[in-house]
Amino acid sequence: YNEYKSYLSLPPKMSDDNASEPVSRPRRTGSVIKILCPYYVAGAVIGKGGENIKEIKEKSEASVVVSQNNVRFPGTNERVISVRGTQDSMRTCVSLIQEKIRNDKPPENAKGSRVENEKRKLCCKLVVSDNTLGRIIGKAGKTVQEMKSNYEVEINTTRRSETPFGLDERAISIEGEDSKVDECVEEIIKIVCEDAYATMRFVTDYDMFFYDRRAPMYDYGYGRRGGYMRGGGYPRGGGYGGYYMPRGGYRSSGYRGNGGRRNRSRERASS
Repeated sequence: YNEYKSYLSLPPKMSDDNASEPVSRPRRTGSVIKILCPYYVAGAVIGKGGENIKEIKEKSEASVVVSQNNVRFPGTNERVISVRGTQDSMRTCVSLIQEKIRNDKPPENAKGSRVENEKRKLCCKLVVSDNTLGRIIGKAGKTVQEMKSNYEVEINTTRRSETPFGLDERAISIEGEDSKVDECVEEIIKIVCEDAYATMRFVTDYDMFFYDRRAPMYDYGYGRRGGYMRGGGYPRGGGYGGYYMPRGGYRSSGYRGNGGRRNRSRERASS
């Protein structure tokens, strides 16, 4: 487990798009929030030779890191842009990135229909820590319901069960009119900055959290319902992690059906 935690803390590879920029450690002061960016918009955010991302950093005075070209946030087809700074710098930075998302034209070969890609422009997708998401939702959902009502937006979050084991980050999407979305995002950033217990890492190695959802569930030990295999219990005859065992127990040991007990009376009759 300690080795696993150490692996989690390893810094991931940075985007090749930022290769032309001088190598430096991001400053460690300030709060952290992340914004999801459609993979086909990342080029517009970074710009030729990194000129756009450099301008965003200068205008916002925030630390910004874009995930590597082939890295996506788990369960999505979107790249991750990490932002660290003060409340004002984070608000400015997220606003500048969201502007790129709204104004960029998806290429012809972009995945998804044109309607889906256009609808994506109406949505701002953020990533916050588990603890911060609890503050955003509020007791019995009171805080998030107030935000929906006040800003007339739709707010959706990823469920804990949809998050890969070991990842303490959750995505939250805000959809509606641009001005309303921006106002709602500002309040969320305020909540992030006020959360003294937020522990989200500035950069995360998302590669380690990916798995092939099309593969049999027993390849990963646990099923969707919290236990082993699909039904939440042991597979078929009671084996572990995908090792098939017939109903009733072990054939080679003579145990078959009837709860694993041999029928003594039937054996005596036959003899």
